[in-house]
Amino acid sequence: MSINWGQAQPAPLAFWNLAHSYFPVTRNLGIFNSPGHEDHDEGRALDLGLLVVRRNENEIAWGIIDKVLKPNHDEIGWSYFIYDQWIWYPDVRGQNKGGFVGDHTNHIHISWGQTSSQWTNFPKSRVAMSKLLMALTGGIEDDATQTSEVRPYCQ
Repeated sequence: MSINWGQAQPAPLAFWNLAHSYFPVTRNLGIFNSPGHEDHDEGRALDLGLLVVRRNENEIAWGIIDKVLKPNHDEIGWSYFIYDQWIWYPDVRGQNKGGFVGDHTNHIHISWGQTSSQWTNFPKSRVAMSKLLMALTGGIEDDATQTSEVRPYCQ
């Protein structure tokens, strides 16, 4: 199978659709864009628009980072992500402040490797997004019946 690197790849598209379905306030600031940036040139990166200066968006961003991205690296397959002047790697480099172009205060930049950019199945991440939505909205989840009540997230 030959991959067309000149377009948005499946994993960034799937993650965008997942995040936006739970948090419509998110904005897609680009997957296949930013000439000169290899991951965007190949459609392997997503700029998930969430502003640091908007309290509700910043809460969503840090929730996605802490509850979805970091604990589900093996499923999502990100190679690194950046937000609010911080960068995270899944290896010994860990989390660091600065050392890259731009402060990333208006989006989470999520990058995938070439292989993992083809992944689209994120079931653990879907559950984590649902729990994050519940936590942020004060929704109630009933484990006995597996039903949920969620108030729209519109602060």
